[in-house]
Amino acid sequence: MKGLLRTIEAKPSLTKLIISIWLTSLLLTILTLFTRLEFTPLPLGNTSRWIIWGLAFPACYLLRLRNRRLRWLWIMIPWLLWAGLIYMEGLAVWVSFHQVGRYTFWEATLEPLRFAFANQESWIKQRVIFRRGSQVIEHQYLYERPMGILDVRQAIITPILPGLQWATRLPIAGQGVVDDSWQLVDSTSVEMSQDTALNRRLKPWLLKHLGF
Repeated sequence: MKGLLRTIEAKPSLTKLIISIWLTSLLLTILTLFTRLEFTPLPLGNTSRWIIWGLAFPACYLLRLRNRRLRWLWIMIPWLLWAGLIYMEGLAVWVSFHQVGRYTFWEATLEPLRFAFANQESWIKQRVIFRRGSQVIEHQYLYERPMGILDVRQAIITPILPGLQWATRLPIAGQGVVDDSWQLVDSTSVEMSQDTALNRRLKPWLLKHLGF
């Protein structure tokens, strides 16, 4: 391992590439956790987490060589990442011995690893209701194999980059969202929708433009 790190260290372009990929993956993952930024599809985030944990030690080693002022930080981060994952896995094993529930023992035991590196959740577009430039208001449902539908939402979707979008979930009974700048795409779904929250949100717009 040390020999490989020395070889990488001797190639500045490779060093920069590894550091850039790792820091970008770390930043995107943090943003998706604490902001409305989302991977699209959501399982794309599995790749960034593979990179974060898989390159933690080599990337932080190279960062430690380049920035000695934060040496303590680059030493601590990979150990914290792996210690946290091992702790969650150990906790899952302990719980599995006591109460498996509807999961098999192995499913329950490997749940933290599956959640971190093989998440299958995806927001599935059911219909586009309004459009404004590249933005759309979509009705979506959150689906995961083998659990099925976990949640539903209407959200304003703004593409950022391929694989990334900004998703603003519309609050229940929120008004003032849709104005003249939006183009109605699916009037039938709005007119016939049994979603009372959606109808309440869009009522001012529908009254003005469609006379409902």
